[in-house]
Amino acid sequence: MSQRAQTGYADLVRLADGPTGVCLPDLAALFGYKRNAPEPPVIPPVKGGDPSPQKPPLEGKPLPPEPTPFWRLVGHLSILGADEGDGVSATPSGGQAVAYPSWHQRPTEPAPFQPLAPWRDLNVRLRHALGFVESGHSIDIDRVVERIGRGEFLDRLPRTALSRWCGRVQVMADRSRRLIPYFDDQRDVVAHIHPLVAAHDFWVATLADGAAVPISYDRAGYAVDYQLPPPGTPVLVLGDLGCLAGGVPDVTEELTGLRRFWLAFGQRLRAAGCRPVVLFPGRVDRCPPELAKVWTLTPWVSRHRCRAKHRHTIPK
Repeated sequence: MSQRAQTGYADLVRLADGPTGVCLPDLAALFGYKRNAPEPPVIPPVKGGDPSPQKPPLEGKPLPPEPTPFWRLVGHLSILGADEGDGVSATPSGGQAVAYPSWHQRPTEPAPFQPLAPWRDLNVRLRHALGFVESGHSIDIDRVVERIGRGEFLDRLPRTALSRWCGRVQVMADRSRRLIPYFDDQRDVVAHIHPLVAAHDFWVATLADGAAVPISYDRAGYAVDYQLPPPGTPVLVLGDLGCLAGGVPDVTEELTGLRRFWLAFGQRLRAAGCRPVVLFPGRVDRCPPELAKVWTLTPWVSRHRCRAKHRHTIPK
């Protein structure tokens, strides 16, 4: 019997195994086929003894379980009636009577918003940081007197320098959790800058807490993918560049985490031809030198106001 005929018989046997009821083992035996049993798996022997060694029993006593902490009620102190404005005396278990102070003339409206700095001060600082300087129409008398006093020839009279607001700007608010006390100040600054710049040249972006990519907003207020502004546009960041995260930073330590992110973002802005500016809600000397070289630091609060605010905390 040829190999071709055997192959044909095998195909016939495979086709016979169907709904016709033909028993496949009996039909295969008629043609000289048989089913081979599967070979058992080969287990390699373990060197140096029994292929299935047993682990030695553990020696020593088991360790006692650690004590589980839990909360338990040990006393009860009643403060009922404290909201009605009357002082309440209560006696805790095992203690003396406690008198709670009353709150008279409770205000009915929340306290008014107090910005970090008035807009008349921020307007001057931001105009110098974001805008440009041009010659005015008035003669600069001080410069005229100074140059005449040095014996210089005045071919043209010097004019006073005037700072103007920039024609376009992108404002980015850092919405990290550590900056929650400054969220109202951020909205106040955006509301004051918006009328000073044309609507088509004003962009707003935010950086959420822990995010690596900012989010931009169109004119309708919908979130869109962030894009860098055109070259020459100042980018104003309302935040701390990560310098106030985790307590008082050490300006001599290596840049890590948030400060490294803002350093890379500032370098990206400069590579695109933009001007990175930050409105810093603290003393600018807390910013490391690496960040100060890339970002233009503008203090949110003037230095003399910081000294007056914390004068009572300075040790003698």
